[in-house]
Amino acid sequence: MKKIKKKTKRIIAICVLLSTTFSLIFFVIIPVSKKFLFITNRVALNVLSPQKIEFDVDAVYSDKLKENLVDFVSNQTQENKLLSFDPDRFYSVLKENFKIIKEVEWDFTQPHIAKLKIVGAKPFCKINNKFVLGNKRRLFDFGLFEDFELHNLKNVYISHEFLDQKITQPVYVLLKKLSDNLWVKFDIDYLKDSNIELHSQVKNKKVGCSLIVDDKNILNEDKIDWAEKIWENLEKKMSRRFSTKEYLHDLRFKNKIFVRLADIKNRGRG
Repeated sequence: MKKIKKKTKRIIAICVLLSTTFSLIFFVIIPVSKKFLFITNRVALNVLSPQKIEFDVDAVYSDKLKENLVDFVSNQTQENKLLSFDPDRFYSVLKENFKIIKEVEWDFTQPHIAKLKIVGAKPFCKINNKFVLGNKRRLFDFGLFEDFELHNLKNVYISHEFLDQKITQPVYVLLKKLSDNLWVKFDIDYLKDSNIELHSQVKNKKVGCSLIVDDKNILNEDKIDWAEKIWENLEKKMSRRFSTKEYLHDLRFKNKIFVRLADIKNRGRG
């Protein structure tokens, strides 16, 4: 009996020791290590005194912009400036001059050489056929993406109250949540939070299909599927008629879909 108690105590002690060790690793050692690495990256240029900075530019889709970036970085990292080089200030000035830059990555693994990677914003979609939506809700001119196939990007019409140099956070979050299926099937007009029109990209039918949703049920793919089935039934019934109609399916009501003729002349378009 005493032996069993001793074994039990020993097991408990080992469990406590292991628990304490893991807690130290996850809650103390790892966070401290991350903080140390972050601080190391910030001061590495001063400590290691690199004799050379090599840099690469990624996800920049304009030769002219790339040229300007190369000139800027070359000027900022000249040999006579390396001893007093401040990476934080460099990043700040870089972002100020080139809003399109998404991030900067440093690599100090080679002695006396600091490698720098500058990453630009990747286009997400077009806004009002005037701007490209990039990282952090920011809008850019088409000219900054002259080497990117912009015709492959989907366009979204957004009412001007949701636009400035950026689109508003709720609209940006919503666009990021939309399924690939929705992007492929519909053109999107974001008029208000409570009035978003989805226009079918299929144009060669007797019956056109547009849906009206809000910022919540636009994510309800089951209801959108039901609306498309109603559209298919309307298409079958109207297939023998000569006039072309477009029907608006209103999905904003709970457990209901209201269908009416769409006013094509006066519909949205930001």
